Amino acid sequence: MLPKNVFSDMTIELTGFYPRQYYPVSLRLVRYWDEEQKREFAFLTNAMHLSSLQVAELYKKRWQIELFFYVKLFIM
Repeated sequence: MLPKNVFSDMTIELTGFYPRQYYPVSLRLVRYWDEEQKREFAFLTNAMHLSSLQVAELYKKRWQIELFFYVKLFIM
């Protein structure tokens, strides 16, 4: 059973010749619905040890930090 707002949590492998050659490890694709922004996000990660909700929350926090520095750089 997936947590609320998590549409899917899949393990995937790259299938192209060069992508598979350079990154043969399995990846994780988490699809998440953000209630605040009313939009869906898809996260591609190799963090298999985290829950799908933790992956979504970490990426959301990371994006907020990046936006903070972007605004600080270009506004100041």
